Amino acid sequence: MGRYRFVIEYLGSGFCGWQSQRGGGSVQQALEDAFFKCMRIPIKIIGAGRTDAGVHAGGQVAHFETNRELDIVKIQSSVNAITNKTLYIRRLEACRDDFHARYDARSRLYHYTIALRPTALYNPLVWFPRFPLDFNLLKGELEAVKGEHDFDAFSVSRNDGKPTNCVITRADVWADEKRIVIKIAGNRFLHKMVRSLVGACCDVARGKHQPGLIQSVFDNSFKGEWTWAPPDGLCLKKVEYDDYAY
Repeated sequence: MGRYRFVIEYLGSGFCGWQSQRGGGSVQQALEDAFFKCMRIPIKIIGAGRTDAGVHAGGQVAHFETNRELDIVKIQSSVNAITNKTLYIRRLEACRDDFHARYDARSRLYHYTIALRPTALYNPLVWFPRFPLDFNLLKGELEAVKGEHDFDAFSVSRNDGKPTNCVITRADVWADEKRIVIKIAGNRFLHKMVRSLVGACCDVARGKHQPGLIQSVFDNSFKGEWTWAPPDGLCLKKVEYDDYAY
């Protein structure tokens, strides 16, 4: 039995998320269907992260097992022809037998892009909130995200019994006259966590809540609600491993 891994780009707008579900329409199912057409045998594809409906990826990583020897150049080309430009794989290669795309990942990097003016060309890839944002307030609020915290309040619980602490190693922001890009990296992320954090920081940046909102949620002293940013602007940019760089 051999194991293979690869990197995936996809436009999330046309998918119901990464994970296969009843009714189809997921990235995982589209990949498994494409590989089946090429290989004529079913495979199970495991991804590094379960992106939500509408969330994009530029550097998702996945692996699968098969007892068949593969012409990886031909398989990669064939899969990309079948997926019809909404999903693209690269760097298909054999890997060690115990490599695991999800459990071996030590860091995941997400970008969230906010448009500062309406855009037709990039509309599927951004959130245009239609209210002004104070860049310095946004940057300051993001500082509270860094470090190890219990992010349960900033997520939609899956009720799977797993811990809700995450270590965020990067939370910064960049801007020009057209857009703001928030970059958040960490060892793991909870369901819809990045969108919740971005929305909360934007509420501070537009004056809906006072600075210190993030910390007050961590301290369980905040009583109220905050905005959850839509999926459009979110992209899984990169997954890092100790022995795998791309």
